[in-house]
Amino acid sequence: MGNEQTKEEEKHETVVLRNPQVGEASPLYWACRGGDLDAVNEILSSTPFSDINRLEPNGSTALHAASFFGHTDVVRFLVQERGIIRHRKNRHGLTAYQEAPTKEIRRLFHRPSSVNRFVEENSDAPPQFIFTKDNKEEDEGEEEEDSPDGWVQGDNSTATTHT
Repeated sequence: MGNEQTKEEEKHETVVLRNPQVGEASPLYWACRGGDLDAVNEILSSTPFSDINRLEPNGSTALHAASFFGHTDVVRFLVQERGIIRHRKNRHGLTAYQEAPTKEIRRLFHRPSSVNRFVEENSDAPPQFIFTKDNKEEDEGEEEEDSPDGWVQGDNSTATTHT
């Protein structure tokens, strides 16, 4: 099912990029373009994630519009609060980062080095790790690990999945 949706999205993007309909876009796009953060927040509360990231009939995304028109608060909200996809290209072959008119907006696209994208921040459970042993004498009788000496392996038994 995941491949079908991906193929559907690719087909949609191909059609849009070949024949963009200038002036046609969703209410989310227009709210982002106008810098109306309250409207953006309200629209997003009832919009599926895949639609948030969808290439609009005009050949851009809502994030492109907010970025291009310099709406820092909207870009911050979309990127940092909603986790919107940052790498989508518009009909001009540009990302929203590349469309940003100011350094301040471009900085919003940078992920802080202190954030671990692969661990849920709100999780109460500490991450679980299994360390490989450096002393091979203790491992006699056990099968050899596939990872090189000194590498850390994660334990997926407590991992949560996000949908």
